[in-house]
Amino acid sequence: MGPSLSLKLVGECGTDLRAWPSAKYFTSWLCLAPGNKISGGKVLSSRTRRSSSRAAALLRLAAVTEVVAEIRTSV
Repeated sequence: MGPSLSLKLVGECGTDLRAWPSAKYFTSWLCLAPGNKISGGKVLSSRTRRSSSRAAALLRLAAVTEVVAEIRTSV
């Protein structure tokens, strides 16, 4: 993750992360954690919620950028 992306993420979320007790709460707030619907041990649905959060979009962009960079270096 580059400095520009890091600054944008800090600008969206702030530097005080005490609002979220753990990383699980933070990812859920960003709508990045799947909502698992399980009945009788069978997974019925495991989709993420839609989000208009710019922070979530930045993290998705960072993930895609890392995957593309990894593919380019392996070729």
